[in-house]
Amino acid sequence: MKKAFSICFSTFGLLRTRVDRLHNYFSRFLMLIAVFLPFYGNGQQQTQMSDFVLFSGRTSGTGTVQIGSSSTISGVPSGGTIGSRNLVISTGTSNINSNIYSQGTISLTNSNTVTGKIAASNLSGVTGTILSVGSGANLTGNIDVNGNIVISGGTVSGQV
Repeated sequence: MKKAFSICFSTFGLLRTRVDRLHNYFSRFLMLIAVFLPFYGNGQQQTQMSDFVLFSGRTSGTGTVQIGSSSTISGVPSGGTIGSRNLVISTGTSNINSNIYSQGTISLTNSNTVTGKIAASNLSGVTGTILSVGSGANLTGNIDVNGNIVISGGTVSGQV
């Protein structure tokens, strides 16, 4: 009986050591999560309507922003963005000092200058070209597109 009693305490001691180790590892894991959780994610905040200098679309998949030839749009220094739920299109040479966001596609003609970020999420999942840019482009911001990109010519300074 004495031997069985000591085996029981020995097993309990071993079990207690393992539980303590698990607790220690779990505590370290929680500490790491607490430290790095604020940095988790893509680092971007949800856009608000007040972030836009031009916006079109009431519901997903509707709305087009059309930028006419010889247009100048200034939004980047003050944080403005051009956005659409479906399509952002330019019809001629434009100077766009703004971000361009679309939940669908973006089509820019020849000789467009864009100093902000260009992003197209392609929420409807269409195939084909999601971002189309004509020749003579000067794109200085980052480009983030969910789909095919065609840039006919020019300069791209940001990350693609």
